[in-house]
Amino acid sequence: MKQTLSPDRFALIAAAVKSSQAHRAPPSPRETLLRERDRLREAIRELTVQNRGKSSADISVRISRLLCRIEEIDRLVDAPVLSPPH
Repeated sequence: MKQTLSPDRFALIAAAVKSSQAHRAPPSPRETLLRERDRLREAIRELTVQNRGKSSADISVRISRLLCRIEEIDRLVDAPVLSPPH
């Protein structure tokens, strides 16, 4: 038997989720860069799987650009954090 939430219960859960998200701090710039890097790596994996056995200069160029962006992110993430002057 399939169990469903009553509209009141659903509203209560939705309000709790919204409230917990409102109190969460936004991601740091570093976390944002790391998420972008993960998305880019996944895009490369998908391009590779979708085009396995095919040879295309367009795909190679797209993968090269994604790899360049990943390298750029790695440099930014690994760069020392400068503290503001006191």
